Order: sequence, then structure tokens, then C-alpha cells
Amino acid sequence: MKKYARIAVGGTFDILHKGHEKLINETFKLADEVFVGLTSDKFAEKLDKQLINSYSKRSNKLENYIRDNFSNSSYKIFELSDYFGPAIFYENLDALIVTVENQHRINEVNEERGKRGMPLLKAEVIELVRADDGKPISTTRIKRLEIDNQGNLLKKTS
Repeated sequence: MKKYARIAVGGTFDILHKGHEKLINETFKLADEVFVGLTSDKFAEKLDKQLINSYSKRSNKLENYIRDNFSNSSYKIFELSDYFGPAIFYENLDALIVTVENQHRINEVNEERGKRGMPLLKAEVIELVRADDGKPISTTRIKRLEIDNQGNLLKKTS
């Protein structure tokens, strides 16, 4: 028996990296059913994210990772057009998994759920995965060619 029946997680997942893998892995360990929110191209643009991969490519890579690692698990991938996604319309969700970097989102989600008369979600906060230089692994750093998707240094960082 897992800690939760249903949990939600979200992200842009432009370049799937070691940090994303930890986030996804922890999510599937915690719940019987997982709702994955994937940022739409339009929402990413609104957030000033310079995407390398389209929603379709990101969705396919995410789907393949989940299928390869959690083939017996129940999950759904949703397109996110805002920060909330399924977290504010699925009443039977139990928790939201967030990183320390975005843990403030749980308050915003719960405020929306409260307005709708829905039960509040618990937060599961995970630490960011660090690269060899001790700084967090991020898609931005990978795009800058500072690190690869496993956190190995590619050039000197200041």
C-alpha cells in the first residue's frame, strides 16, 4: 500500500534530466495513481521559457520514460495551460509533489481548491538533484552547455 491513492506533479520537462527522473520516480513511489501535468507550448511561452522541444516531443519522451520505468502503474498526462492543471479540478487528489524551488505553489493550489469547496492537498517536497559542481541540475544549465542531463560538468562554471 502506497502513501496516497492519487498524487499530482507538473513540469515543462523540455530536456528530461536526472532531476526530472528523481521527481517522477518519487511521485510514482508515493501513489497508486499519478497525474502528470505537462506545460503547454503556449504556457511555456507566457513564462518566457525558450523551448527546444514541442509539447508533442516532450509528451512522447515523458510517456516513454514512464512506460519504461513504471509499466504497471496507473497515470495520466495532462496539458497544463496554467500552474494548477488537474490539481484544481480533481477532487479526489490527495497530494501534490513539488521541489523546494516551487513549494510555494501548494499554497496557491490549496487556495483555489478551498474556493471551490474541495479538500486541501498535502505537499510532498523533494530536494533538487545537484550537478557535480553542487548547483542544481536544470534544463537552463543544460541548454547553456554547463552540464549534461546527468549533472556532469561540460565547462567551467563561475
